[in-house]
Amino acid sequence: MTRNHIGVLVLTCLVGPVSHTATAAANPGAQPAEPADQIVVRERALEQLRVRVRLAENDVYARFNDINSSDLYDFHCYERASTGTRIKKRVCLSNAWRAADAAMAQATVWSLQGGDGVGGASIAGAYGPHAEQYRANQLATERRVIAEMGRLAHEDPALGAAMVRLGQAYQAEELVSGTHPQWTLYREVTTGEKGLPFDAQHLFEVRIGQVAWTHPLASRTFTLGSVSGHIRDLRIACDHASAKLGYRQDVEWTIPAAWGACTLEVHAKRETTFALYEFQ
Repeated sequence: MTRNHIGVLVLTCLVGPVSHTATAAANPGAQPAEPADQIVVRERALEQLRVRVRLAENDVYARFNDINSSDLYDFHCYERASTGTRIKKRVCLSNAWRAADAAMAQATVWSLQGGDGVGGASIAGAYGPHAEQYRANQLATERRVIAEMGRLAHEDPALGAAMVRLGQAYQAEELVSGTHPQWTLYREVTTGEKGLPFDAQHLFEVRIGQVAWTHPLASRTFTLGSVSGHIRDLRIACDHASAKLGYRQDVEWTIPAAWGACTLEVHAKRETTFALYEFQ
């Protein structure tokens, strides 16, 4: 899995914009002198930031491994060369993802050998011998991993703080490298003296990157505002029900109490920004 996929697994980082002072601190020797000096300093700063990213990723995965509900959800990182190249990239995979990869490889072998499914069934249980079925199960399992990581980031202060640091590391690296924003980011707006707008209980500001924004809802009624960009749809996954909602401006949604605890996914075009308001 490439670094882009790590963004899917880490979910969304609980941060706001990185200030210019954070970038300066990462690059203390930068001076507006000779261009060659600037290049050297920039390369040094990028390497320092990449180390910071790796350490922050390690912290997130280590804490998540300690508190998640299944060893299958545990993550492990290693260096792996992509097909057709000797250049190694850092890869972080869950045990469930790796097991599904192995099952798909075995299913492909059985298919090429004309297997009748008996051997495939022994490997994959109820999912049968076809690689496409393993892939669908792999993605479904990873969505459960993502949902659990998002929920635990809200419930566990240590994991939440680790994700904040990771989000800040990603953003700082982007600022120095000049790359376009890749990560789905959000921050919770704190209550001021006059409270939140529209008497909301919670307010989050979100910027969509390469993945949807996943958020465990604390309230049953919510709306989106200040939308800039294009929101494709909203998806609700609850303990006892699920739904796909078409986005409409100035609409409040209320989830039935019988549905149980719910997670919201907002699917939108990259770089779309919006605010989520949660009400009692």
